[in-house]
Amino acid sequence: MTPEVVEFLKPESPTHAKLKEYLLERLRLSEDRMRGFYPRWQSNERRLQAYITLKDYEDLLRVQKNDAGRSPTPVDIVIPYTYATINTACTYLLHTFMGREPIFQISSNNPAMVQNAHNMEVKLQYDCYHNRFAKHFWQFCMDQMVYGFGALRIDWQVKKAFRSHKINNSFQGMFQQILNAESIAPQTRELKTIFEGNEIATIDPFSFFPDPRVPMTELSREGEFVFWRTEIAKHKLQIGEARKDYVYVSNIGVMPGRDLNEKGESSRDLLSGGTSDPARISSDRAQVTQYVQLNEGVCYIPPEMGLFEGNEPRLWFFTIANKNQIIQAEPYDYDHDLLPIVVAEPDRIGKAFGAPSVSDFAGPLQDVASWFVNSHVRNTQKVIHNQLVVDPAMVELQDLKNGGEARIIRLKQAAYGQDVRMALNQLQVSDVTRTHMQDMSLFIRLADMITGVNDNLRAIQNSGGRKTATEVRTAGESGASRLAARSQLISSMAMQDAAMMMSLNNMQFLSNEFSFHMLGQEAMMHPITLQPDQIVGDFYYPINDGTLPLDRVALLDIWQQIFQAVLSSPVGQAFDIPKMFLYIAKLGGAQNVEEFLINGGAQLNSQPDMMVEQQAAAGNLVPASALQGGNGVVSDPGSRMAGAM
Repeated sequence: MTPEVVEFLKPESPTHAKLKEYLLERLRLSEDRMRGFYPRWQSNERRLQAYITLKDYEDLLRVQKNDAGRSPTPVDIVIPYTYATINTACTYLLHTFMGREPIFQISSNNPAMVQNAHNMEVKLQYDCYHNRFAKHFWQFCMDQMVYGFGALRIDWQVKKAFRSHKINNSFQGMFQQILNAESIAPQTRELKTIFEGNEIATIDPFSFFPDPRVPMTELSREGEFVFWRTEIAKHKLQIGEARKDYVYVSNIGVMPGRDLNEKGESSRDLLSGGTSDPARISSDRAQVTQYVQLNEGVCYIPPEMGLFEGNEPRLWFFTIANKNQIIQAEPYDYDHDLLPIVVAEPDRIGKAFGAPSVSDFAGPLQDVASWFVNSHVRNTQKVIHNQLVVDPAMVELQDLKNGGEARIIRLKQAAYGQDVRMALNQLQVSDVTRTHMQDMSLFIRLADMITGVNDNLRAIQNSGGRKTATEVRTAGESGASRLAARSQLISSMAMQDAAMMMSLNNMQFLSNEFSFHMLGQEAMMHPITLQPDQIVGDFYYPINDGTLPLDRVALLDIWQQIFQAVLSSPVGQAFDIPKMFLYIAKLGGAQNVEEFLINGGAQLNSQPDMMVEQQAAAGNLVPASALQGGNGVVSDPGSRMAGAM
């Protein structure tokens, strides 16, 4: 932050008070709108956890029942249908997006930029690995299923950390050799850049405050502001202040009283008994002094606010601590010119603010199915328990009260010689819930129709005799069609913009000091180092088609057949057999096959030339210069010979 901005944010100054009120006014606008979703979200979280009330648990585990010799009473249960369905759908989405490499596909219409587009794919894949993007994407999909939307925050990050290394001094090395001493180099610690790239993280829906005047999926382009909330220990802010990231940390103060008791707590901790958000501020003043609420976000600021010079609104990044003090304010001058948020709402209806979720549609059907099961259990309890009609003048009632497998019921003297059935008779009770389990299956099937998740996607094969592989594959593909459409929606709503933001961030901020090596199968023989100028270009970002990546086992089988065909036919002369073998071996999981190469695989590069020379000697190939009139120009720079006509 510049000295002018630091002075602008000075506590209790008119400029700070005016800017703070401008930001808090928009934050409260979003809070009021988002708070209306919380009861529905909490209900969905209970269904997802198959939650039953604490009173039922207490009745089930009450020690007094065991002490009294009574068995625990079965309690009502909640069928975890929503949990199973959401996890199945998220598993499909995770495999669809994360099962392919690179995760973000990038292309270019300019032939000169094709290699740069490929290099950018490698850099974005590196960013995803560094951020462990798979875990964020899983939560991103779960949020869509439970709350109706998922939000990802994308920002540029430069990480610096101290790294220890040994200093190799040539003079010291010579001295140690003279003394025949063991080489012990001195060690030092230096602050180094360990990462430059995109930071990708999910935002908790309960901590997300977008501009409510635009649909969430259009937020990054049409919204005026967006905020997200975190809680952080105060010592972290003090460290940031020492590094010039924050200012006026000592003037944060205590949260205003009207905001201490705000209701935005999640119910996701009910089943585990933990805490929905461990750092969330409670009404305990002692905890408030330890943890600080941060409202971070970006907002367009008009020039009349006096924060900068100019004639048009500009996008700025702010951090407000405890809604009292702005401790960070910086221009958000990113080339993508968007709010750094992408939102996916695959179940949205029109252009409304807020959308229903899969849990909203499946939840009521789960409730009905749970009622069918519980009513059947309760009625079965009544049937299996003995309900007797007794003449107390003829039967010793104490014998009926005593439990035990072997029971002797004594008759009184007045009942001697009479029909026992006149003194004791079993009351006939019919099971009126006999068909409830069938009815439950009907509602589960109805829920499958609504959510698009069936037994084939759950890896459960329906009964009905043996099925061919084609039948199983066709059923699975049909069941996955709706989830494939959802994948395409997620890709067009969020992942395309995410790829664009991340690409432009790399082009804008990646420094020459930070480069990385492209490794993997493609660079096995010739590793390269990518520099910032090798990822620049005008790219486009294709939509994910929503299909699952090819099964590696099936792909290995296909390549084995191709390899056999290439070996046994004349067409094999046009292929690089050793490299094809290495690819198939790696596809089968043999990661260390290069260790068996002779001379490091030097003969792999010479093999194609030998084959070309053999074909030229046989008259099947002629030099390319002969076809070009002797000018030596070849259409493909990588080829040295051209086929004869």
